[in-house]
Amino acid sequence: MAGLRERLLELKGRTGAGGVSHGTDALSGRLSRLQPDGRGRARPRPADESKLARCLGGKLIDKGVILLERRYSLDSVHGKVPLRLLEQGLDGLPDVEGLELERLLFLDTETTGLSGGSGTLVFLLGLARVQGRMMVVRQYLLTRCAGEQRMLEVAGGWVGQGDTLVSYNGKSFDLPMLATRCRLSGTPNPFSALPHLDLLYGVRRAFSKRWRECSLQTAEQRLLEFFRRDDLPGSAAPECWRAWLTRADASCLPGICRHNYWDIVSLAALLPRLRQCHQQPGRHGADVLAIARVHLKRGGLQQALSLLQENRDRLDQSGLLQLARLFRRNRRWQEALEIWKGLAESGNEDAREQLAKYYEHIARDYQQAFACASELPTNAEHLYRCRRLIRKLAH
Repeated sequence: MAGLRERLLELKGRTGAGGVSHGTDALSGRLSRLQPDGRGRARPRPADESKLARCLGGKLIDKGVILLERRYSLDSVHGKVPLRLLEQGLDGLPDVEGLELERLLFLDTETTGLSGGSGTLVFLLGLARVQGRMMVVRQYLLTRCAGEQRMLEVAGGWVGQGDTLVSYNGKSFDLPMLATRCRLSGTPNPFSALPHLDLLYGVRRAFSKRWRECSLQTAEQRLLEFFRRDDLPGSAAPECWRAWLTRADASCLPGICRHNYWDIVSLAALLPRLRQCHQQPGRHGADVLAIARVHLKRGGLQQALSLLQENRDRLDQSGLLQLARLFRRNRRWQEALEIWKGLAESGNEDAREQLAKYYEHIARDYQQAFACASELPTNAEHLYRCRRLIRKLAH
């Protein structure tokens, strides 16, 4: 026991006689240098939030929250799109008709992670709305975790009950993220009851068959002709904020704020451009059939018919069949027949079936009907049609 005690005392830096050794001090020194405030790694000076606010062109509105506000004239152009087009109204764009321009609230966030979850913070919340002939953009930047509740409260104060949110992929990412942060911070969610227009769905509807992918930056380049320079991608946002939080390194924060700002202004510019795409899809390279189906879903039969007729030379076989169906619904048989015959000659089975139905039930030309039906693939329905036509021919 005595030997064990002596070895323990030696490990503590003491001799068996009780004399004090410098071993403890040496160990403490080594451990202290492993700590953030040790001599081996100097702790950064406390972050100066007021200085950061001034550098970003904003103001510190509370501990841990910086507000950046910019005003963008509607006479300005974003890419090749004049923002004044917003003033022409949004009627003709699905889900926007009847909405007041000044009740649209544009929203985009930057977060500490892209996968979500309770450990992911919204450290930059961008909001914008049109006021008079200006677009006002407000960005709420979180500079410390403890400021989250206050940031959400202050941002929520700019949200009106009659607002409609406008985002890009906000239904899947931004809004669920904000709902989680509000719940965890005990803050009422100002966005939960608002109608929501997610422009990603409109872009996908019009261009998913035309583009390889439908990201916001793809839409910017193809529809707005807006090309970002020196852009810091959103995927870099988590590391940028961590650099500020752990090392008071704010070098990347201006780039993230600029990225978020461009996202928001692009949302506003996309609205009138998408309206034009729905009015003149062929001119903008949009999917004419997809947009015609939107009009049909909303009861716009004549709108869909006009759209398909005007863009007939751009339609594939599916589009031509849809146009023929609309001619049939309007009992414009000769125009429908022209399409069906052309498609049948190229081997389209749907067109042959429509011809068989027309000749049997409308023209009552059973010989022609049987000729068309006999060319269809063999199945129970087509065999039944052929037997029925044979009986009719026998009479």
